[in-house]
Amino acid sequence: MVNKENIPKVEKQVTFLIVPFAFRAEYENTDRLIDHSNFEEKTPVSERLYDHVQNLISPQGRKYEAIGRRFVLKDEVRTKWNLPNRKDTFLTYQYSKQSFSFSIESIELYVFETQVGFVLFKIGHPKFSSIEQMIETNYHIKRLGKLRNTKVFYDKKTGKDTLLEQEIHLNDLIDSFLSNLEVDTYFEGDDTHVKQSLVFSAAFLNQPGLEESSVTAWLFRMQRAFKDSYKPVKEMENRRDLFIPFDNSYWGVSLEGMANIVTKTNDTTADQFFGTDYFYRLENTYLFMYILALHQRYALLYFSKQISLLPYQLNQIEDQLEKQNELITKFRKNIVNFMLKCSYNQVSNVTHQSELYEMIRTNLKIEYLFTEINDELYSLSSLMEIIEQKKLQLLEEKKREKSDKMTKGIGLLSFVYLPLTIIPGLYTMILPFITENTLNWILAVLITLLSFVPTFYLLKKYIWVRLKNDG
Repeated sequence: MVNKENIPKVEKQVTFLIVPFAFRAEYENTDRLIDHSNFEEKTPVSERLYDHVQNLISPQGRKYEAIGRRFVLKDEVRTKWNLPNRKDTFLTYQYSKQSFSFSIESIELYVFETQVGFVLFKIGHPKFSSIEQMIETNYHIKRLGKLRNTKVFYDKKTGKDTLLEQEIHLNDLIDSFLSNLEVDTYFEGDDTHVKQSLVFSAAFLNQPGLEESSVTAWLFRMQRAFKDSYKPVKEMENRRDLFIPFDNSYWGVSLEGMANIVTKTNDTTADQFFGTDYFYRLENTYLFMYILALHQRYALLYFSKQISLLPYQLNQIEDQLEKQNELITKFRKNIVNFMLKCSYNQVSNVTHQSELYEMIRTNLKIEYLFTEINDELYSLSSLMEIIEQKKLQLLEEKKREKSDKMTKGIGLLSFVYLPLTIIPGLYTMILPFITENTLNWILAVLITLLSFVPTFYLLKKYIWVRLKNDG
């Protein structure tokens, strides 16, 4: 292992704090809900990825194939949000008796049609910090100032020789950026307030010939932004979170973040590439791959959360089978659209990029989440079958009621017309009898009226009462 006095310095680095969230606002209203006086829309830059993958996050002009949009905070509005005007101005993160320095170089916002999004802070570390200092700083700042006795501030120049301590609340800053989107959850702990972020981090160490065990130990903590009290597993064969595409490049992926450590090789050309162009690709292509995979993970988690609330929503509209059907159909359609448009197993023809992306998906448990969603889709199908059975049952009951009413109506009409058909024949038979005298005639009329009493009773019971109730 490397002695504490000989810990390598970070010659070049890139760090992003990534805050996932889900929002209630309709994705179609994104353009109206995001303040364009503060944010400018930009397409991510990536290299060697498939064309259809590169176009997944694009401006509205390509929305027929895009699944999301990216916005960047304009430099000229930084002071409006209490951020230093200069990107390289260092802030102080003070926790208890400890303090750490970092800068906020840019802020980005990704939103996707699944109503999942990410806020990204690009973080700068003091030049030639040690790898230990960088990891320790990331461990603290990923909490976004939510711990007690924590303060984030910088010295703001208010005059020629005067400075004012300007405090920044990163969590409040995030809430302000997302206020119009109506955040539903930050996916951890208290849904309504951000707790901490994921960390995407990479470092180029200035020492050649470092022991692999030392590098992988730093990588273990770096990909999780853990402090040094967390110790990695020693057996390399058990490190499923480790990917080494080249002799001097180490990748690690966990649920807490993603990290890359590159060491010097004593090959001038290689070292020059890893210290310059390589970091441009890290900030663009590799970060873009990570964001796409994160979107899959958190979209699936958000679907699961919504489906878990579905039984309650269905109970609220228990007597409205059509609305129940529409609600379930909407969920199924959203999930199927996501599977068709947003989920990719392969993103590049470059071997190490393809293998790294596969490891990202594996360590983010995406296939496991897909299995859960498939089970939930099956359950939704079962729910739809139950609803269809209820609809058929109600339809059969309505048909049976209608048939019963018709039968009763026919019986009632028969009972009404029975006297009308019998009496004329009867009168024909007894006509000589009733014409003998007036008393016989009166007796025949009384008998006729009495024969209509049951008819009048039924008419009152089945027709008059029904009309009264309908009125």
